[in-house]
Amino acid sequence: MSIVHYLGFYINLDRSSQRKEEIETQLNQLQLLSQYSRFPAADGNVLNLKNYSIRSSQIGCFTSHYLLLEQNLNQKHHLHIIEDDVILSRFTNPILQRLINSNVTDNFDIIFTDTCLPFDLFEIREYKILFDSSVVKEASGRFIAIKEYELIDLKGRYLASMSSYLVHKNAIAKLYNILQQEMKNGLRMPIDLFIRDKIRNGSIRAACVFPF
Repeated sequence: MSIVHYLGFYINLDRSSQRKEEIETQLNQLQLLSQYSRFPAADGNVLNLKNYSIRSSQIGCFTSHYLLLEQNLNQKHHLHIIEDDVILSRFTNPILQRLINSNVTDNFDIIFTDTCLPFDLFEIREYKILFDSSVVKEASGRFIAIKEYELIDLKGRYLASMSSYLVHKNAIAKLYNILQQEMKNGLRMPIDLFIRDKIRNGSIRAACVFPF
């Protein structure tokens, strides 16, 4: 089976040199540094948007993801976009490669590698049961490896988190246009909450890898 490569980007403010060093250290330890490029984050309202009701830092975050998609509108590969405070796993790259090569990614616009969980004990219990069935543990209970993983459809489930997500190559322009329209209409909420609304109404098809 041939490997289909993805392009990785980490979003980082020019003034956040320590975060740059930390994320590059992680990437280097996982032998992924050459596969990821730094994308300079927008520092506040760099596009001079006139119509908005969110904080400057939230505008910058929204704009950063928007500009990264704009830069890759003609890209022929999937994009793995991460923020510079993400904690990566040694399983991240192998699982992303397996997802891409299995073509299961074709069913979604975005695949998150993690997501926030609700403050709901019953739903958290469901995730815990699923987690225990998906991993291998020692007798002591120490985690050893992932036995299997699956994709959880996030329609009706996604709460927040844009720290790590894979964008399907055929959905780059679609996501860009959705963000662009919101910027024209006026930014009303942080990007993760905006994406949540689009997932809920079916405009964006999204899933999450589990275990995270």
